[in-house]
Amino acid sequence: MDYAFNEMHLHRLELITDVANEASQRVARRLSWKKEAYLSDYLITADCYRDAVLFCKINQHG
Repeated sequence: MDYAFNEMHLHRLELITDVANEASQRVARRLSWKKEAYLSDYLITADCYRDAVLFCKINQHG
């Protein structure tokens, strides 16, 4: 995040994770990422579509 915001001067980062990936969602919450959306049938695997969760982080200093 530091590199993206401070070196690349990005304003917004997004993290999309499988709805079943609780570990990634815990990391996002611990780092104060905002849960923005539930994405139905967003991810595709070999045999099915999977729901996802979208988190974002906004650069408040840029």
